[in-house]
Amino acid sequence: MREWFKKWQKVIVWIIAISFVAGIAWWSVASYLSGRQESSKISLDQAIGYLTIAGSPIEDSDTWVLPSELDSEYGNLLNNYGISQLDPIFQEPSQKASLLEDLLKNKVILHYAKQNKLTASNKEIEAKLNEYRQQIEKDQSLVQYIKQRYGSVNVYLNAVLKPTLEKSLTQQKVVASVANVDSEEMKKYFEENIDQLRKKYDKVDAKLVSFTDESSANKFINILLEKGFDGAASEMGLSVQDIPNLTRGIFDEKFEKDIFSGATNTAVGPIPLGSSWYVLEVQSATVLTDFENFALSDTYESEKNSLQSQKMQQWYENYTSEKNIELVIADEVYSTWRKVSSVSTPTEYESLRKELKEKIFQDNSISPQAPDTLKSAYVVLLEKIEESLDQSDDQSSEKLKQIMAEKEMLIKDLYEQYPTSLEVASRMYQLDQNNLQVKYNYLSLLYSEIKPYLYPEYIQYLLQSLIEIESGFSSIALDTNASTEMRASSYYNLYDLSKSLEDATSAKFYLEQLRRIDPNYIDFDAALNELE
Repeated sequence: MREWFKKWQKVIVWIIAISFVAGIAWWSVASYLSGRQESSKISLDQAIGYLTIAGSPIEDSDTWVLPSELDSEYGNLLNNYGISQLDPIFQEPSQKASLLEDLLKNKVILHYAKQNKLTASNKEIEAKLNEYRQQIEKDQSLVQYIKQRYGSVNVYLNAVLKPTLEKSLTQQKVVASVANVDSEEMKKYFEENIDQLRKKYDKVDAKLVSFTDESSANKFINILLEKGFDGAASEMGLSVQDIPNLTRGIFDEKFEKDIFSGATNTAVGPIPLGSSWYVLEVQSATVLTDFENFALSDTYESEKNSLQSQKMQQWYENYTSEKNIELVIADEVYSTWRKVSSVSTPTEYESLRKELKEKIFQDNSISPQAPDTLKSAYVVLLEKIEESLDQSDDQSSEKLKQIMAEKEMLIKDLYEQYPTSLEVASRMYQLDQNNLQVKYNYLSLLYSEIKPYLYPEYIQYLLQSLIEIESGFSSIALDTNASTEMRASSYYNLYDLSKSLEDATSAKFYLEQLRRIDPNYIDFDAALNELE
């Protein structure tokens, strides 16, 4: 799960779309609740991020980011991914730092809008609010919820949605002004990139049979002409495979021309690939034939948005450079995490390492004043440096020893305070794999994290973790140096994992092993009956 979340797309989101979860804009709710507690008077020293022009902070408080705004956006992120929380030591500060940078970039857009009279008008805002009112009033359960929470739909619309909606509509107007993509641009883009677009979007659903020699494939085609694809497969005793969403780039181009012609119920083959031969029949096809066809497809909007994003990025870079605008992250921890994320050269590594080492270490020991999330940022930096070193070089080898010593000291310090952090426990286990208690703790935390996702559609993404969990708990269960309690708990986890994967045979085996070492651990008869 944590690896999946790390793949979360880190891009600049130029248009903040209002996202409803069961009809509720949760990030607006969070802003409303926190906003009620904030003083109407705010000062720059309360901000965790702000913009400067030529080194001087912009006085407009709309260009500042307060802690409550970042917390609101962070809550929105978690809700969008259906996650209750992230690891507080490694993942949360990293994600918040990234979000803070995105919020500041959006502040640049709002600042430009004010300077160029592109802010959303009251008429535009009211029109959009009326759309949401109509949407809400169609769902009476939602209406009742809003009334219970805010007193009325009007309060919800005007106090909760309206402030954020104004920003969203303003950003859309800026995008339309500086990064508009018209149909002529799209036509030119299509003509210049038609081959790449076809590779990306052309898809067919097909049936396929395979052969070990060309003569058998030709025989199949001859029968097919008389009895059809399924009939020919049946007569020759062949297994037919359904191939959904087949894309270009697998077969030779001369065969793909026929496969992706747009025609259906047509057979193509024999097709040589490796040591086998194939014949397939196209059942349905979605292909880009010309610009008119492209303009009517979902692909058109996707590519248009991509082009618009590229233009917006270029505009942003030009505008901030021309106006000498800089983003300032005032919070030390978030600023450090952004630096760790961005450094990529040996010179940058060493400069940041020196800076952080002075803040975290005192006389070769860890300073008690150093924030834990600063320590974790330093660990990630050391890991990046470690990966970049040529370990065959003597100078790098000596440097690696220094890095490993610092990293080990930090990880042990963090593990003493946060043994329930999976990110910390994972690193501690890598340091001390022979420590049974550390190993058991890490595996237990890993299993707890993936257990809610043990459904067939997710298994392929969890295979590596599942293998690690099963082999790890098995080794502990069989280790006579481990305590009986730890061995029993390992067997139980193996039983529970097998049951979750609907592997009754393995679950029964682990139950029997558990009963041998601790006959009173659970009600074994009930557990076995449950597996029948």
